Amino acid sequence: MSTTPVGKALEKVISEVRQAEKLVEDGAPSEDSVLDKIDAVVKILPTLREAAKESEATGETLFPVDVLRHVDEGLDPLRFMVDGILQVGEVNKITKGKANVFSKFHAALVEEDSKQQSEGMTEHK
Repeated sequence: MSTTPVGKALEKVISEVRQAEKLVEDGAPSEDSVLDKIDAVVKILPTLREAAKESEATGETLFPVDVLRHVDEGLDPLRFMVDGILQVGEVNKITKGKANVFSKFHAALVEEDSKQQSEGMTEHK
């Protein structure tokens, strides 16, 4: 049993979906009972949205709320993950480029310092 608001809301949603699935599997007594169960699922979905907002506001998000939001918008969660990985790759590429520039700058400074020190030693002799 989850202790976070998002976890609790998600458990309720999953429970309602499972009940609807079971009802259909068992051969629902009437079309109205299936529609009632679907209506119950739809009514409980906003609690998940509210729990996500509450978790974000308090900074206690332990669940990837962005993935839920992505799915809620009807988008593919796998695409969300792929896009996230690609973004990380871009940031890493930029960071590596910056690190390489600083490394070259450092090497140039060391080389210049070595030149100045060797020129200073030859002038003192």
